[in-house]
Amino acid sequence: MLSAPATDLEVSAPFHGTVTLLVACGDELEAGAPVAVLEALKLESMLTAPVAGTVTGTVQDAVSGDDAVVSGGDVIITLRRR
Repeated sequence: MLSAPATDLEVSAPFHGTVTLLVACGDELEAGAPVAVLEALKLESMLTAPVAGTVTGTVQDAVSGDDAVVSGGDVIITLRRR
């Protein structure tokens, strides 16, 4: 879905489900900040930023609509480390 430059870090979906983003491109994040909620079979999982950085891309850049259906391993966001 997304392709990150070598300097960017990718946050990927751990399993198939519907993702709701909590961030947008350009947002500045601290490590551990919530970036998305992934829902599958009524189970919700919070995805967080592994490092501090700037959001450089999101799954919304690759799909239309508010929520996106993703597979395990699909990139949810890309971050450029600070």
